Amino acid sequence: MAAPGAQSAGPGRSRIVINVDQGRQATHPARRKSRRWLKILGAIALVFTIILLAIAALGFLGWRRYQTTPAYSLALLIDAARRDDNAAFDEIFDAEQVTNNMVAQVTEKIAGQYAGSIPPPLRKQIEAAVARRAPALKQKVRDDAMQQTKAIAERVKNMPFLLYALGISSALESSAQENDTARVTFKRDDRPVALTMQRNGARWKIISMQDDQATQRIADSFAQDIKLFGKGLEGDVRERIRRALPGLKLPGDQ
Repeated sequence: MAAPGAQSAGPGRSRIVINVDQGRQATHPARRKSRRWLKILGAIALVFTIILLAIAALGFLGWRRYQTTPAYSLALLIDAARRDDNAAFDEIFDAEQVTNNMVAQVTEKIAGQYAGSIPPPLRKQIEAAVARRAPALKQKVRDDAMQQTKAIAERVKNMPFLLYALGISSALESSAQENDTARVTFKRDDRPVALTMQRNGARWKIISMQDDQATQRIADSFAQDIKLFGKGLEGDVRERIRRALPGLKLPGDQ
C-alpha cells in the first residue's frame, strides 16, 4: 500500500494537486496596493479640505475687518442713496456737523462774490448771517450730498453690493486714519474731494467735506435765499463795503 499523499505509479492513474494557499497569497499584494492608494487619496482630500476651510475663515475675518473701515461705511452710504433709505443715509452723513464745518467755506464763497478781499468786520457779518440760517443751510448741504451720492450709485446700480463695496477701497486716492478720525480723498469728475470721518460704533460717519464745486453750489443758492444781492442785508453790507473800499464796483452796480 502506498503511503498517504504519494502519487501512484500505476498506468492510467494520476493525481492533480492545486495549491489554494498560493492563489490567496497572490491576491494580497493587489489588495494592499489598492488600500494604500485609498489612504493617499483620503489624505489629499483632507489636506485640501483644511486649506479651503482656512481660506474661507481668513476671507470671513478679512471681510469682518473691512466692515469696520471708512471705505465700507462709504459703500453703505452709496447703498442707502440707491435704496432711498434716508435713515441709513443720515447714519453715515452727519449733516449737522458737516454744515457747522462748512460755514467758513460758504462764507468765503459768498464774500468772494462781493470782492476778492473785504474787511474782517464785514466778513464776520456775513458769517453770522450764514450761521443764523444754519437749519436751511443744513438741508441744502444734505440734499446736495444725497443728490451727488445718487449720481455715484447710478453708476454701480447693476453691480452686487459686495463687488462695489470692495472696489471703493481701491477707488480712494488716500486714506489716513488716526485713532477715531479718518481722512479720505478721491476724485469726483476729475476734481478732488476730501472727507473727514469719525468713528461711530462699528461704522464711520462723515463730519466734514471739502468740495469746492459743491460748496460753490450751496453758497450760490444760499446767497439767493438770504438776498445778499437783493434787499435787507445786502444794503447794509454794500454800504459798509463802499465805506471801507471807496470806488469799488460791486455786482449789480450800474
